[in-house]
Amino acid sequence: MQKVEQYLLYECIEALKDVLEGMRSTTVKTLVENANSGKRDSLYLDVLPENILRDKLLEDYDEHVVLVTEEKGKFNYEEIKSAVSNILQK
Repeated sequence: MQKVEQYLLYECIEALKDVLEGMRSTTVKTLVENANSGKRDSLYLDVLPENILRDKLLEDYDEHVVLVTEEKGKFNYEEIKSAVSNILQK
């Protein structure tokens, strides 16, 4: 494994630790409430981990990391689509 891959793996593990802490510090009542994610059937339980991962990896680690998720909301899908297109053309 290359150094950059090791560092990314480390950051992913740290992000997952943050998800665990976020889940532990949130009440069950809140976790089972509907989330304001643009989808009627999303619970906060679904959205919280993805938001934490996004914040940790995109905002704190590397804004160019491609994070694929089923939730919509704070992601700029056109920007991601463009970035993937650029990568595939190289």
